[in-house]
This record gives sequence, C-alpha cells and structure tokens, in this order.
Amino acid sequence: MRVESSTPDPGVLVLAVDGALTPATHGPLIRCLAQHVVTAPSVLLLDLSNVMTFDEGAAGVLVSVSRQARRRRVAVELVVSRYEVAKPIQLADADLLRGAWPTLDDALATVCGPSLPGSFRPAAQQLERRGVS
Repeated sequence: MRVESSTPDPGVLVLAVDGALTPATHGPLIRCLAQHVVTAPSVLLLDLSNVMTFDEGAAGVLVSVSRQARRRRVAVELVVSRYEVAKPIQLADADLLRGAWPTLDDALATVCGPSLPGSFRPAAQQLERRGVS
C-alpha cells in the first residue's frame, strides 16, 4: 500500500491510495487517514481508483475515519472506479458511496469548484506526474 497526498485547492486534501488494502495494511491505513483528518481540511478526497485489493476490514477503516472526520466537520469524498472496492464499502456503509466519483478529474472539478473550464486539470495532472492516475 502507498498513500500520496496533494493539496490541489486550499482546504482540499487529496490522498491517493494505491496497492492492496488487506489485514496487514489496516493499521497503517487508519493511522495515516486519522493523521490527515486531524489537520482538518474542509474536504478529504480519498482516491481509491488504484486500489487493486480491498477487503471488508478496509471498508471498516473508511467507515471509522469518515465518522472521525464528520466529528471534525471534514467532508469525506471518495473516488471509486472498481466494483471490487465499491462492494465492500456498500456493505459496510452505503452512505459512503453516495456521490462517489468515478475519476479524480470528476471529483476535483466539483470539489474545487473551478472558475474556468479545465481549471482543475493542473492538480489532476500533478497527481498523474507523481504516478497516480
């Protein structure tokens, strides 16, 4: 598992998670996400589009972190493009998938509220240059 962060807009924190989310990674994942929630961005955008393995425990981690985020008034948005990731989340807490985005570009276009068409592109391209698509 690897997590990369970026701030494409003030108050918006993108955490791009990649790899396998299995029992061995649950502890590090919850610590990483909880650490970023404490920084209290307005929006925490979790990009799970590059996650290849995702189990029920990982979905439980997301539920726990989203509850912690709500208490701190941090909105949590998800980018989910694979059924294998969406299904365990749906079983754990279907509300987490409400409004989930199929791509990071779609999420950034809405979350960052571009003033001009395509103004979110540099942030998305910056993530792509870092190896996150």
